[in-house]
Amino acid sequence: MKKNNNAALGFTLIEVLIALAVFSSVISLVMFGLDQGRLQWSKSTERANTYQELQLRKQWLSQLFNQANASMFKQGYGSETAFFYGDQKRVKFLSNAPIIDGPGSYATVELTVEEKDNQKALLFQQWAYTDPYLTQTAEAQSSQSLVLLDNISDVQWQYYLSARTEPTSMEIRFGGFRSRPEGFWSDQPYDADYEQVIPPMVRLSFRWQGSAYQWQFYLPMKSEAYNQGDSLEVK
Repeated sequence: MKKNNNAALGFTLIEVLIALAVFSSVISLVMFGLDQGRLQWSKSTERANTYQELQLRKQWLSQLFNQANASMFKQGYGSETAFFYGDQKRVKFLSNAPIIDGPGSYATVELTVEEKDNQKALLFQQWAYTDPYLTQTAEAQSSQSLVLLDNISDVQWQYYLSARTEPTSMEIRFGGFRSRPEGFWSDQPYDADYEQVIPPMVRLSFRWQGSAYQWQFYLPMKSEAYNQGDSLEVK
């Protein structure tokens, strides 16, 4: 009886193997859970970093457009116009806060949609300290460039056309004026030579990594110097 009681206190080989199998299964499940957790954390961190980079580029563009130069330049005898041109794939104007040099400088800037290997990118270029007053045009100087957005699709610029019922002097001269009782968004080319002002808003639409984005930017309708001049009273 004593011998049988001592034998009952131990484990058989089969019981030990079963215990090891259960322990291994538990460890495998725990390690799998840890790997999944690390993978999810890595993806979340990557998405957060990507979102921050995207928001940073949006902030750059917002500053670029908010500081657009809305001054009127003499175009010809009795004619003045702002410097701005844009279509669905390209925008060109003057900014007092170019992306590369930053606020406190000015440049002719251009945002162009370029396509390479079935992928599209938004390219920024600037020609520092060039404007229509200078005899040397922007194209005659070397530019600085920067890829703002890469691997994007369905890219399009749009321009807000303010309500207007009276033609400008250029439209009277060359024709083609259409009354606009209400403002609306347009994907047609915007030429300040005819509008004689820069647009109050522009909109960039694109798709990136499976998501659709639509960024809207505001532009000043008058330069600061012009606004200050309006407020001066001569006695």
